[in-house]
Amino acid sequence: TAATADSAAATAQTASAKASAGSATAAETATAESTAAAAAAAFCGVKLFVFAFSGLTVFADIFITAGAALVCCAVALLLLWFGVWGIASGVSGVIVGLKALGRKLCVKEVAVDE
Repeated sequence: TAATADSAAATAQTASAKASAGSATAAETATAESTAAAAAAAFCGVKLFVFAFSGLTVFADIFITAGAALVCCAVALLLLWFGVWGIASGVSGVIVGLKALGRKLCVKEVAVDE
């Protein structure tokens, strides 16, 4: 579980390094950071949920901690949705670009004599 948080942090650092080097687009960087933040939020939510039922004995504290865990999981789902959305829009952009390049390279315009 700690390895998940470490891998999410490493993913965010790799994305930031790519962006600073100029080898990644802004969309790739935002997508990587969004998915890394989603992984970190999910990790926090799971840890809070486990702590609520294993480490606490007062009923009110259990519910407050479980509620915080649910909020963390909701934020994780939202960030993960933005990451998937970014990937999907990037893939559609690549497909449109490839079609335009293929049309440019393969279609010849011929002048018509009238």
